[in-house]
Amino acid sequence: SLVNGAADYVLKQKMSRLAGAVKRVLLEEENRRGRKHAVEELKKLSHAVETAGDNIVITDKNGVIEYVNPAFEKSTGYRKEEVIGQKPSILKSGVHNEEFYKSFWHSILAGKTFRGVFTNRKKNGELYSEEHFVTPILDDKGTITHFVSTGRDITDQKQAEESLRRSEERYRNLVDGARDAIFSLSTSAIITSLNPAFETITGWKREDWLGKSFTSLLHPEDHEKAALIFRKVIQGEFSGPSEYRILKKSGEYLIGEFSTTAQYHEGKPVGVLGIARDVTAHRKLEEQLRQTQKLESIGTLAGGIAHDFNNILGIILAYNTMLQRRNLDAGRIHEAVSSITKAVARGSGLVKQLLTFARKSTSTIELIDVNRVINELTGMLVETFPKTVDFAIELRDRIPSIRADQSQLYQAVLNLCVNARDAMHSGGKLGIRTFESEGSILRNRLTEARHERYVGISVSDTGMGMSQEVQSRIFEPFFTTKDPGKGTGLGLAVVYGAVKSFGGLVDVESSVGKGTTFSIYLPILPGPVAVTKESGEHGDETRGGNETILIVEDEEAMRELLKAFLTDKGYSVITAADGLEALDIFAKRSKEISLVFSDFGLPKLDGFSLFKRMNEIKAGIKTIIATGFIEPNQKSEMLKAGIREIIQKPYVVNEVIAKIRSVLDVKS
Repeated sequence: SLVNGAADYVLKQKMSRLAGAVKRVLLEEENRRGRKHAVEELKKLSHAVETAGDNIVITDKNGVIEYVNPAFEKSTGYRKEEVIGQKPSILKSGVHNEEFYKSFWHSILAGKTFRGVFTNRKKNGELYSEEHFVTPILDDKGTITHFVSTGRDITDQKQAEESLRRSEERYRNLVDGARDAIFSLSTSAIITSLNPAFETITGWKREDWLGKSFTSLLHPEDHEKAALIFRKVIQGEFSGPSEYRILKKSGEYLIGEFSTTAQYHEGKPVGVLGIARDVTAHRKLEEQLRQTQKLESIGTLAGGIAHDFNNILGIILAYNTMLQRRNLDAGRIHEAVSSITKAVARGSGLVKQLLTFARKSTSTIELIDVNRVINELTGMLVETFPKTVDFAIELRDRIPSIRADQSQLYQAVLNLCVNARDAMHSGGKLGIRTFESEGSILRNRLTEARHERYVGISVSDTGMGMSQEVQSRIFEPFFTTKDPGKGTGLGLAVVYGAVKSFGGLVDVESSVGKGTTFSIYLPILPGPVAVTKESGEHGDETRGGNETILIVEDEEAMRELLKAFLTDKGYSVITAADGLEALDIFAKRSKEISLVFSDFGLPKLDGFSLFKRMNEIKAGIKTIIATGFIEPNQKSEMLKAGIREIIQKPYVVNEVIAKIRSVLDVKS
């Protein structure tokens, strides 16, 4: 038993020593493996530091450099052995003051990571910007033992930012100092920015309109056009300059010439940037130029007009003489009356064309039937141009309507025709043609043709033609090849300006001795087809009535003629020779008077003033005004005031009677 107990004790001791030995062996193996792993991790960390693109600097707790990586050497130009044992102050540039560095040291000594941008100096003296992260390294007791600094060269970034800042500053200065209004819009046409010039031009404060719809600033008649152009710009299409009337704070409208372009972000439109220039004064000068040129054009036609009117008067006098003879049969009387009526209509048409052409008014853009304009114009030209000029008119059927100012288009084509006439000293062939042209084809000759389709008007002659040198100057104001006193040189300048204002183009083809062809191209824009309503004929079948009518006319013959016709139709007729006489009659008999038919140009009190005075006596009195000529804006004012109809003189009596009946039949 003792032996066995001793043996067990010895065995346990041996096993304990063996276990301890095995444990030591295992622990040593574990430590060896740990050291190997640590070495491998250290190698990885060292490789990462050595190959890092950022500058890495390790200093002791006093800021003395113990390590720099290759990126530092490459960035600063200093070799490792040159900076070990030095302090980072060797990189000081002198840009930062001492307070900057004190703040830096205060932060890292408090155990915080510092982040900031240093402007440092390389070994070669070159300055560079570096973004730094400086982190303190603490031991187990929380005591700082080292600092690790990671720096990234951001010189290019800083230069780019500075360049961008300067560009933005220049842009702001440019925008704020511009004399034109500069604005931006959202994709829903909401105003998002306005420069100071907007306030100067319009009188509004910018805050009055920021966040509001752009179209609210425009004249109501320009809304449709503005919306169309805005959609095109947002879709990335080129629209070219456009003109809109802009509402000023005073309530007046100025004329703004707009240039706009889409703004994009990541390839998608996010809004519109635009510039608007006040061209009101410029357009007024252009209007004066057009009026001056109109007078010149009328002057060139004066001889033909006088000849035509003399022929008209001669026809009337001849048939009037025939009617004075006795014993004329009914056929000859009818022939004389019919011829006189046609002659009067011919003279009336010529007067209407001259008045329409010569009127001074603001530009009115509307849908126009080009063929109708050409027919009206050529009707006058055939009568007034020399008989040695042979007209060849070729109008394309069903040509689309275009948007333009009819008076300006009329003048532009007239100017071309006058030039064509003057180019044919001994007569020749003057051709006027209308046609359609595809923008894609037109761009082969005129690169600025941006629209898909155009209506063309060409005026050609068989005259002397022009050299290339003359062609290069023909649209310059006051340039002319005519003899002194034969022309001001404004004609083609007016043509060019008018056509451009409609978004159109002008082209010329000419050879010396072979004639010239001018072509006007006007864009076909989306919109309804223009419908022209012609006055109908009214014969003796016009229905009469028994109402009382006051006729106010200073021409006795016309006054008595109207009275006779209306009396024959059953009406009771009262007459007055001037405005004051009519007002006195109306004041006494207003209850029985159902309608007033008055001339506009009356003695003592004009027709419109008479209406306003009568309207005070009997509100809503039905009134028709007859006039030889009236400005469009005045006509609009009269109709708004309550005038029922405005009839152009000279008029056909049966048409007047029909108009009176139609006005009387309208319920008040």
